[in-house]
Amino acid sequence: MIKNFLPYFLVVNNNKQKIKKFFIGLLPFGIVKIIQDKNRKKLFTEVYFMNNYVSDLTENEKYLLLSYLKLLEKRKKEVSYLEIGIYSGSTIRFLKERTEKTFFTGIDLFEDFKPNDNNTHFWQNYTIDTVRKVLGKERAKLIKNDSVKALK
Repeated sequence: MIKNFLPYFLVVNNNKQKIKKFFIGLLPFGIVKIIQDKNRKKLFTEVYFMNNYVSDLTENEKYLLLSYLKLLEKRKKEVSYLEIGIYSGSTIRFLKERTEKTFFTGIDLFEDFKPNDNNTHFWQNYTIDTVRKVLGKERAKLIKNDSVKALK
């Protein structure tokens, strides 16, 4: 039966995500967990971070921020950008690579926040050292602290 079903399933569901979920469903849970853990660890490496923008913002939101910063750079001598809760710093990196004189400051707890049901990110994913390496020191300052305390 599965021999007849698979070709039909693959033709009807040419969506890669559906096909992937189908085949993962055939594997024992332990194997799936091992694969998922390995893939999750790859997401938090410096190499992955250098090659990908890990951001909660949509492309439209990022380009809207960029256009505003570009406008400010034309009108002002100095431009500063503050982001609270930077996670991996990808939004700052995206903007920094496309602007010329904006100075960026990011405040985050980084790897030290306590995981709970309200957090949208995994615990111990991007450390301040990893984010600093990727962002560089030019035009960027990172503050590892609770935003309420840091802003005082």
